[in-house]
Amino acid sequence: MEGSIKISGKISYVSQIAWIQNGTIQENILFGSAMDSERYGEILEKCSLVKDLELLPYGDLTEIGERGVNLSGGQKQRVQLARALYQNADIFLLDDPFSALDAQTATSLFNEYFLGALSEKTVLLVTHQVDFLPAFDSVLLMSDGKILQEGPYHGLLASSKEFQDLVNAHKETAGSERFALLNSSHTCGTSSGETRKNYEEKQCKAHEGDQLIKQEEREKGDTGFKPYMQYLNQNKGFLYFSIASVSHLIVAIGQILQNSWMAANVDDPHVSTLRLVLVYLLIGLAAILFLLSRSLCTVVSGLKSSESLFAQLLSSLFHAPMSFYDSTPLGRILSRVSSDLSTIDLDVPFGLLFSVSSINVCSALLVLAVVTWQVLIVSIPMIFLSIRLQFAANEWLIQWIEIVSATVLSSAALCMVLLPSRTFSSGEYTIRVRYRPNTPLVLCGISCTFEGGHKIGIVGRTGSGKTTLIGALFRLVEPAAGKITVDGIDISTIGLHDLRSRLGIIPQDPTLFNGTVRYNLDPLSRYSDQEIWEVIGKSQLQEALQEKGKGLESLVVGDGSNWSVGQRQLFCLGRVLLRRSRILVLDEATASIDNATDMILQKTIRSEFADRTVITVAHRIPTVMDCNMVLAISDGKLMEYDTPTTLMKRKDSLFGQLVKEYWSHSHSTEPY
Repeated sequence: MEGSIKISGKISYVSQIAWIQNGTIQENILFGSAMDSERYGEILEKCSLVKDLELLPYGDLTEIGERGVNLSGGQKQRVQLARALYQNADIFLLDDPFSALDAQTATSLFNEYFLGALSEKTVLLVTHQVDFLPAFDSVLLMSDGKILQEGPYHGLLASSKEFQDLVNAHKETAGSERFALLNSSHTCGTSSGETRKNYEEKQCKAHEGDQLIKQEEREKGDTGFKPYMQYLNQNKGFLYFSIASVSHLIVAIGQILQNSWMAANVDDPHVSTLRLVLVYLLIGLAAILFLLSRSLCTVVSGLKSSESLFAQLLSSLFHAPMSFYDSTPLGRILSRVSSDLSTIDLDVPFGLLFSVSSINVCSALLVLAVVTWQVLIVSIPMIFLSIRLQFAANEWLIQWIEIVSATVLSSAALCMVLLPSRTFSSGEYTIRVRYRPNTPLVLCGISCTFEGGHKIGIVGRTGSGKTTLIGALFRLVEPAAGKITVDGIDISTIGLHDLRSRLGIIPQDPTLFNGTVRYNLDPLSRYSDQEIWEVIGKSQLQEALQEKGKGLESLVVGDGSNWSVGQRQLFCLGRVLLRRSRILVLDEATASIDNATDMILQKTIRSEFADRTVITVAHRIPTVMDCNMVLAISDGKLMEYDTPTTLMKRKDSLFGQLVKEYWSHSHSTEPY
């Protein structure tokens, strides 16, 4: 793709194949905009929709179904034309909107819509119906993706053989009917005022009949045993359920027999120990077999019932009339086939299994009621009291949980409001870097966190790995191990363009391009002249531009050789000020400039990037003394990472040594 398109204003687009969403006609036209009744009625008239709405049972509140299935192609086309007009855009892109309309409707629509409502709008119409072209200011004749000719209709007709052939071919196909209709006003039928009045009266009346899209019927409350009976009625379900129930009953009886046998014969001298244990094991083995039978029957019953119900559902869908699909949204069908069948596969078998398992509890209660009915009388009030206490405890617990949740949410909201923007933004480095495979590591496992909004200074001797760390941040080199995350995102998962476009840098060697000052400050033409001049003022470049005499069009030769090094550095400062990146990197930016320029640069950065993360790689120690944190690197290793004050107080601190060396060097070079 080459070239560029510049657009000024809001755009409305009408596709060749009508796009209609599931809902009412009114919802399709408004498309989320607020209702203006007067304007809405005028648009219905201009789009020739009033008569069509009078024929529908609910007017414009009629549900039009999935993809507008109960509307004709012409009606759908006019609905989307009305939607485009209601948005009140500045530019209208219309892709063959007359293709689905008859000649009379198309002519009426053209007169009311194009020559009326869009008379003061920019309209780009793609069409093969050349009889409408005389009304347009300019016509583009295209073939094979190329523009053959451009000009007014009559000019092309006189000068272009291809256009003459196209018009003649259309006349032979369509005849003169539409040309006659186009040149005369459409007067037949009822007037627009009468039509609109009839439509409004129609809207005020109670409509008879049903909407196309019906509300889904749902049973509420206790549905009884009907769903379970229907489930068990599938594919020998009752047989498997009966076997499972009997097996479970036998398992329960077996457990009772085991205990009874052991209790009755453990002290009987006539029963040997071998016989006692053997009978006990046989009863247990039989119970295990019936337990396995119960589980198998439950699984087989669930599987076969689910398969049967799914087959019946598919058969019903395949044999359903088209009216069913017209009145049933696709999402509803998908929900029945997916989520509801999942309920049948999982919830219903579990419910049946739970009901069968409850036989144990019921039988225990029954025995308790028959044998020790006195205990049962005492137990009932205790059970009732226990339930009441449980509900009370749960209610108390819920209230406290809600209080804790409200406290946490309130605290989080308060922090979001009170704390400065990007407070929690941070970059984390835990990396090892080598420039090529099978070469020594340049960075040997640096691990630290740069808090968002902090000013970080990176110091170290020459060759310690400071610039390599910055190169890893910009992915000029890829880590051999570990990763770098910014705001919790691993930068290796981000495209290079996306990553670098969100980072700002003022390099040690400023780079300028052959061109103008405007191009060097804003190479992508994203900012206005006012914004650029504002940045020039902050970068202290205004006087230099006044000396050049041409303002933003002042010349910059290759590598910026007609500008001083300091001015080139200020150009780089202007770039980052325009972009306002969240993370700014200064890679020894002041190493080659004078102190005056250094002071300007540092002052501007402190004021303009007060709430941004600034990473400064510096040889000049004073430039990092006001940083929040200082990172000291030696031989690719992290030696220390703390506040400048704390590091200065430490003995054997690398940062302290660098400070002493810097000031010692500064004093030794002062003139006497």
